[in-house]
Amino acid sequence: MSCGYEVVRTITSQYSIVSRMEAVYVRDSALKLFQSVGGIKRPTDLIRHLEDAFAKSESKLTNFPELKLSEADRCSVLLQSLSAEVRQHVVLHGKSDDWEALRKSLTYYEEQLRLCDLPGSARALSDVLCDYCGKKGHKAEQCWQKKRDERAAAGGDLQT
Repeated sequence: MSCGYEVVRTITSQYSIVSRMEAVYVRDSALKLFQSVGGIKRPTDLIRHLEDAFAKSESKLTNFPELKLSEADRCSVLLQSLSAEVRQHVVLHGKSDDWEALRKSLTYYEEQLRLCDLPGSARALSDVLCDYCGKKGHKAEQCWQKKRDERAAAGGDLQT
C-alpha cells in the first residue's frame, strides 16, 4: 500500500509545477485558450472543452492559489471563444453575470437553434436545393420555374 503512495508522491513532486514562472505560464495558456478553439462551433461543446482545460490548469496551479483563474477570467475566455453572432446574442439577450448564467444562456441559444433546424422550418429550407431548377430555398413541388414552364407547356398544347 505504501509503495503506491510513494509512486504517486514521487511523480507529483517531479512533475508538478514548482516555480512561479511555470505557474504564470500555465495561467497565461489558460487565458489564451480562446485562440485554439476555432474548430469547435457548438456552444455546449465549447463549454465542455473549456471546463476540461480549466480543470487541468486548476490542478496544476494548486501550489499557487493566487494565480488560479477567477470566474471573470473564465467568462472572458468563453466569450472570446464564441463566434461574433453567438457572442452578440448572449450579450444582448442572455445573462453573462457569472459562469453558470453564461452557460445557461448559451445552452438556451443552442436549443433555440436546434428548434429552428427542424425539418420544414425556414432555416432548414434555406439549405435545400430544388431538383428542378437547382436553386436553394425550395423543393421541386414549390418551384416557380417549374410552374411557369408547366403553364407555358399547357398553353402551348391548347393552341395546337
